[in-house]
Amino acid sequence: MATKGQMRTGLVETAQSYMGVKQGSKKHKALIDLFNQLKPDGWAMTYSAFWCAASASAFAMETFGISHAKKMFPLSANCGTIITKAKAMGAWKERDSYKPHKGDWILYDWQDNGVGDNQGSPDHVGTVEKVTSKHIYVIEGNKNKKVDRRIIKRDGRYIRGFVVPKYGLYAKPHTDAWYLREKLRSMIQYMNRHNWGYVGSASKMAKTWEGAKKVKKTNCAMFVSYALQELGYIKKGEYFYIKGLMIHCKGGLTKKKLAKYFDIRHPLKKPKDAKLKRGDICGYANPPHTQDFYAFNRYGKPTWFSWGPGDVGDKQPKVKASYIEKRIPTVMSLKIRLK
Repeated sequence: MATKGQMRTGLVETAQSYMGVKQGSKKHKALIDLFNQLKPDGWAMTYSAFWCAASASAFAMETFGISHAKKMFPLSANCGTIITKAKAMGAWKERDSYKPHKGDWILYDWQDNGVGDNQGSPDHVGTVEKVTSKHIYVIEGNKNKKVDRRIIKRDGRYIRGFVVPKYGLYAKPHTDAWYLREKLRSMIQYMNRHNWGYVGSASKMAKTWEGAKKVKKTNCAMFVSYALQELGYIKKGEYFYIKGLMIHCKGGLTKKKLAKYFDIRHPLKKPKDAKLKRGDICGYANPPHTQDFYAFNRYGKPTWFSWGPGDVGDKQPKVKASYIEKRIPTVMSLKIRLK
């Protein structure tokens, strides 16, 4: 996993990716199907049932996997059961005045009279997206029969309480290269959920991740650059591409700045002889290509995170036949530091 903050952000990004999904749609049914892989209440949800709790649970299951999510979250299709499970886990905050954090769950009671601390039966649940000094922004399934956003006053009426998931169970320090790999993984999963395509022309590419989300297209080098922007190694709008032995920096980026974070070398060797480390960014020539090394699989073949013309639609790192024996002109290795 990652730091608690990154895990919270990951859950929120998953919830955001379902914004606008309507009950009965293909994506709504996929959420319910995911929830039913576990059936935490012992029975299967139907597509016509109230689905706020099931969607919050499915967001967690998609983000962290079923085995981790069921230890971190009080998964259920029933709001009352969520509170019971959360109390048993030590994950329940009863006070309406508690200041939540993104990635918490908020539960409501629509019969709240606004006097004192509400302790009624819960009716609804959502995922906290962000918190300001006065308001809580929440993403909810089954809000007017779709995934939608609610803005509610902090310590306001209708708040029943909060779930603080057990992020600490799996939050551990990792190397910078680990965070880069996981950022690339989450981005590829997002891109596939939203049917992104490939575009080679720099003039048609957005220069930031947020901009790219609007056009739903990118290429190999920008894909890696977006990840470095999101992790804070380079500024928004800065990017680079590798062409053989040359690293071409754009948007105000310089090779000197890259060298602050990367060891840059030119092995001109096949992957098995290039002393690759997991997370290394590798650049090729003829044709130019940039991809991130994930690991050698059990057969000794290299696997990659990539967004080249033939990689669109691949959700996990893959073996690329043409790159098994191809010599690598340039390797960029993140300098190993713990977060």
